[in-house]
Amino acid sequence: MALYNMRSFVLALGIAGAAGACDVGSTPATNNPDAPIVAEVDAPIVDTPKVSISVNKATLETEQLATEPLIATITGAGGFNGAVTLTATVVNAATDAPVVGATASAVPASVTLTANGTAMSTITVKLPNNAPAATKVKIAATSSAPAAEAVSAFTVLNQVTLLVKNDGGGACTYAGVPNVEIRSGTMMRFKAADQINNLVIHSNGAGQGVPHQQQNGDNTPDLQQGQVYQKMSGPGVGDFDWYCHTPGPNLNAANPRIRVVAPTP
Repeated sequence: MALYNMRSFVLALGIAGAAGACDVGSTPATNNPDAPIVAEVDAPIVDTPKVSISVNKATLETEQLATEPLIATITGAGGFNGAVTLTATVVNAATDAPVVGATASAVPASVTLTANGTAMSTITVKLPNNAPAATKVKIAATSSAPAAEAVSAFTVLNQVTLLVKNDGGGACTYAGVPNVEIRSGTMMRFKAADQINNLVIHSNGAGQGVPHQQQNGDNTPDLQQGQVYQKMSGPGVGDFDWYCHTPGPNLNAANPRIRVVAPTP
């Protein structure tokens, strides 16, 4: 009887061992039935607060002495909220050196974002009379998040344009027309911004390369709206005044003035 029981015990162990050997792919977590069950859980993904900035004009063609407005859009992400300060600089695109005489101001200069919010600021860029042909405006946004930057690339034509407007009665008005200083070698342009009958530009700048329209060999016809009288300034330098020869008026000492200076070395 004992022998029979022992054989049954050995046989039972063999069956159990065979069953265990065939349990392919299972890996007991522990040999301790009382051990707690441990589950692997992925760590939560935490967003990093950040700020981005974009500009409405990534590229722009303009000219010397121009004033150009840009719109910057500032956006928070990753739950960012708080103050963002804006600064803008005008640089030579080739060297990244600041352009002497150029200004760029942001209004407002600081914005406060709600969580993941958006705000806008106007960047007013004013160019001098000797801006490089390839100029960049860099707009930086600084806050508690990593700094962000947007860039607008300016192509600056070597010209200056003055707009000649109708005073409402058919004559010219010089209100708002600035006295300007240009570099020798800059194209000086007078543009009929309105319809003014028989518009002809009187200029006393023959010695500075900008003579009277329809004199000194010039054959530019009377200007119609949108048309331009233009001359390359230089090589002479100095001051002169100009006005509308037709239809007037001549304000004498109060006429608008132009100064031509030597080009920057």
